This record gives sequence, C-alpha cells and structure tokens, in this order.
Amino acid sequence: MNDNELIKSVKAVFSKAISERKQFVIPAYQRGYKWNRDDIFKLLEDLKVFEKSNEDNNSFYCLQNITIVPLSSEDGWNVVDGQQRLTTLYILLSYLRRIGTEELSFFSSPDCLKYNVRQATGEFLKSKVYTGEVWNDDIEPDSAESKDKWYILDVAKAIKEWFDNSENRLHVKTITERLKLIVNNMTNATVSEEEIFAGLNGGKVDLDGADLVRAVLITRSAKEKYKGSLSAKVNEYRMRIALELDEMNLWWAQTEQRTYFEQFLPNNMLKTVAFNHDNYPIGLLYKLYFQIYHGNNEKFGIEFFENGRNLNGKSGDDHWELYDSVLQMHHTLEKWFNDPLLYHWIGYLIFRFKERVIEPSNEGATDQSKITINFKKIWEIWEESENKQAFLGKILSMITKLLPNANGQLESNIKDVRQQWYGKDSEGINNILVLMDVMICTGLYRDYWKDELSDEDIKSRPSKIKEMKSGKTRLRSAYFTKYNENFEHIRSCAPNPEEGKEEKSKEVWIKHINDMYVINEKVDDAEKKMRDTLLSMLQAYTEDTLSDGFIEKLNIEMNKYGQHSIGNMALLDEHVNKSYGNLPFQKKIERIFCEYMNNERYIRPYTMIVFEHKIKDSDKVWRWTQSNINDNAANIANNINTIFNMTL
Repeated sequence: MNDNELIKSVKAVFSKAISERKQFVIPAYQRGYKWNRDDIFKLLEDLKVFEKSNEDNNSFYCLQNITIVPLSSEDGWNVVDGQQRLTTLYILLSYLRRIGTEELSFFSSPDCLKYNVRQATGEFLKSKVYTGEVWNDDIEPDSAESKDKWYILDVAKAIKEWFDNSENRLHVKTITERLKLIVNNMTNATVSEEEIFAGLNGGKVDLDGADLVRAVLITRSAKEKYKGSLSAKVNEYRMRIALELDEMNLWWAQTEQRTYFEQFLPNNMLKTVAFNHDNYPIGLLYKLYFQIYHGNNEKFGIEFFENGRNLNGKSGDDHWELYDSVLQMHHTLEKWFNDPLLYHWIGYLIFRFKERVIEPSNEGATDQSKITINFKKIWEIWEESENKQAFLGKILSMITKLLPNANGQLESNIKDVRQQWYGKDSEGINNILVLMDVMICTGLYRDYWKDELSDEDIKSRPSKIKEMKSGKTRLRSAYFTKYNENFEHIRSCAPNPEEGKEEKSKEVWIKHINDMYVINEKVDDAEKKMRDTLLSMLQAYTEDTLSDGFIEKLNIEMNKYGQHSIGNMALLDEHVNKSYGNLPFQKKIERIFCEYMNNERYIRPYTMIVFEHKIKDSDKVWRWTQSNINDNAANIANNINTIFNMTL
C-alpha cells in the first residue's frame, strides 16, 4: 500500500497492518461498537447494486473515511475515527475467510485490530469471530454479556443470513478491492489526537457532546496528572478514566436517576441538541456540572469543557481539575440519590418548588437576600453545611417558608373541612399529599387520626432532625409531582356513568344519594343532615333533568360537609381513576388493593395508608363517612405541624 495514497482498498488497509505486524488500536475514549443488522444489510445491498451497475473494475464504492494517528511505539495507529467501519470489515472478512476463498489470503492474522480498554471485545473478535467459530451454531445476540458483543453478534448473524439468501450474490473482490476507505493518516499532526477527534464532529461522524468531553477528559487530564504523555502511568490512568466514565454512564442511564435529576435542570436545558442525554446518559451529569461551575458569560457546549476548569488558581492542571470535579459531583449526586433522607427532602424541594423565590423576612432586605430554589442554591447549601443534619435543617426551613402558612393558618385551614381545596388549589393539594408521602418515607409520619392530640402524642412527636430515618418505602422519582394521576374524591360527589359526562338525571341523583349515604346508628348527625338536605333539594326540583346551576348548588351544599376538602382527596393513577368512576367506596378499595398486590399499579404511600386505615376502622361502615373526612384532615394537619416544629 502506497502511504501517499489517500483512498485505499480494504485489502490494502488490512494487508499493511498484517504484513508489518502492526495494529489498528481503538483508544479508550472511543464509544462502543454500534453497527447493527440494518447497517450491515444496507452496506451489502449497496454493494450488490454497485456491482451490478458498475462492471468497470476501476470504479469503486467508498465507505467514507477513517482517521488514524501513528503510535509513538511505531506498533500501529490509534483509530481516532473509523472504529465502526474497521470492526465491521473485520467481521465481514472473517466470515468470507471462513467460507474459504483465496482472495482472503491477506487476512492472515487476528491481531490487526485491538481494543485498548474493552479488551474482552478484542478477545471475542479474535477467538470467536476471526476463527469463524461464532457461525458454527445459531447466533443469539441476546446471550451476549456486553453491548459490544451484542452488536457484533447481531452483525455476524445478519451477514450469514444475507449470504445464505440465494438471491444475494457478491464477488469477494468487490469487498476486498473495490470497497475503499479514505485513510487520513495524521503522520505530521500539529494538533493533539483529541483535538482531531473533536474536530471530526463537523463531518459525517455523528458525535455527541458527551463523546467529545470523554475525549478531552481521557487524553488531557491523564497527561496533566502525571506530567508526561509517554509515561506508562498516563496510559494506565487513561484506561482507568475510561472505565470510570463507562460506569458513570451506566448509572445515569437508569430511568429513576434520569427522572430525578432532570428536574434539577432549568427547563430550557432538558433537550440540548449537542448533549442528548437520552442517547448519552452521562450528558445529564455534564449539564448539571455546567449549572454549578459556569461563569456569567459562558454558554453550555463543548467549548465550556475543552479548556478544563481552573478551580485552584494554578495553571497546567485544568483538565485534571475538570475530571476530578466531575467525578466528585457524580459521587455527591450518587449519595443524594442513595441516601433516603437526602433523596426525599431534596427531591420534594426541587420538584415542588423549583424556581420559586423565598422573599427575605426582614424589612429593608435587598434583592440579594432572596433565595431562588434551584440546583445551584441547593449545591451551595450542601457545600457550606457542616454535616448532613445541618443541611437537612436548612432544606426543611426552606420548605416551611414555601408552604402556604401565613399567620400559622395552614393547620387550621386543613382541619376546617369547609375549606374548598379541590378545584381551587390543585397545587396546594399536590404539595400537601406529596409531603405526606415524603414524611412516611423519612420516618416522620405518625397516626394522628383525631382533632386534638393527647399529651402522649405530643411527647412522642418527632421534633429533631436527627429523629428522621429511612422509612419502609421509597417514593419513585416521577411521583414527587402528580404523575399520570388525578385527584380522586374518596367519597364520590355525583353519579358518573360515562367518562367525561356529567349525570343530570334527577332520578339517578336521588338513587345515588340514597345508596351513598345509607343511614344507620354508626353514621354521625352531620352526615344524616347532609343526606336529608340533598334529598330535600332534589325532591323540590320540578324538572327531570338537573341544570348546571342546580348541580353547582348541590356541590356547594356538599362542600359544607367536606366534599371538596383535602380530607376527601387522594392521588390515584389517572387510568385507574377513570375506570373507578364514582364507584362505591367498597368497590374502589377492592380494586385498589387487588391491582397493588398484582403489581399492576403503583399506589402512593399516603394513599395506601388512608385506605388501610379505613379497613382497620372499627365502625365497619364500608364507605368514606363524614367522620373519616374529618379524621383524615386532622391526620394531615397534625403531621404537617411536625414539619413546622422541627429543630436541629
């Protein structure tokens, strides 16, 4: 192969490496192998069409470019760009070699391709693919223990299927001699290898910002840490960084982590074209890092990372500082996520109140005294707090300032069941019910199903941050907000035979009231009075069809007895909620527990406690009564009061 030639055949590319006992080395900063069945089918079909339409042997099919940089040891080249193409050609040549063709005599060594970090991938290519052993039995990609192997098996299986099809014919020389690559051999490069890698993003190679940051971190930070690009320690540390980044990427790929930490971003950063964390999960970490470390005039992008970060005021180690601070942030956020107390209270604050402003309490305070709830502020508080207990104390203090407790009225407003929450304060209901979930998950919840607490209740109530502990359950990330849920009236308001339609039949309404409010000795006087009032209003109405105005009057009357109070509210899955309609309470509770036990639906911790409490209720009245509404409201209020009285 003439080194001065830019366009080289597959045979020339591999022949040079094998004859000179050199290797194409896939560096640590390269992402995994990603070709699949569709990709190899497209290449083979394109070659078939090309061969039929181009009988002139001087014509060729170009498989785009590869960019290589000579190794200082002169043992081969680092593949800066072209890993996907070279690995695919290695698999394809191995298959053709297996079927025994003389044109493959040049492909005489399995060592021409080397994976520098993912050594198991390289070994698999040598021992299973090059030898042809992979094609001896049926290929099952799903049996692979790594992503690299899955894609390799997928391509190997597709190659065999394509050639096994009698309609597919392709001369071997079309692959070995007429299929060519543009080989960009950077023998006299004036820029670093990672800069070449980063610069390729302007071409046809689809690199994400996370790929480019990976290249910067692996190549530059190791050099700075050990002050020598030829040091064995540098190469060893590059491998370590690559593995650590892969481990971090796997952690950030988990749905729960992604859902939780996406909320920490400003809304305009959720979908950033250059850093698509749906495809490259660690990109979410880089976005969070930017929120903490960017200057006033800096914009998010590869430019923010490529020069490192000078955090210690010293020059010459900025890329090492960048990597070290990224790693430390990852470990901190991992701690936040895994620690039940940090996870729930930080999650509640950021999900419920992101971008809300806490105004200074003292007169004459400046705008600088205002606190805006965002990730940067929470990080600052974490950094300045002496310990976890002090940090949690500050988080709870902010939460209490954000809850609607003007003049200390929140507790009494919740207990007063005449207060209409439903339809007027959806955000307030959500904040309170999710807070109850969080209290359960952090060991602060107590059963206080009564208006006035006893001296023993007050004495046993948690009052110190240190009394918080991990509960028996964990709130799923998505459920810090109302997630595919609706507010459900535990005691049904009105007959609702069809979803989305309001029942207006006077006769149906009367039957509903009679069925819903069965009178017996266990029902309190207030509920009897409400039933009698509603029936009296309906019987006095002269038309068979109720007007909207009259239904509104019924609702106003019911609300005097807590129909729209928070004591009659629960958050339920919207699909389940719609299917419940206005079923009697007994039917609702049966459905809820059956679906929960069968793992069909997730039920919030406090919703579960509410329904469990009713099952244990000594009155054995199988419906949500007026007393239950009052007791539930009192239970919520008494528990919320705990939050307002916590101290270090």
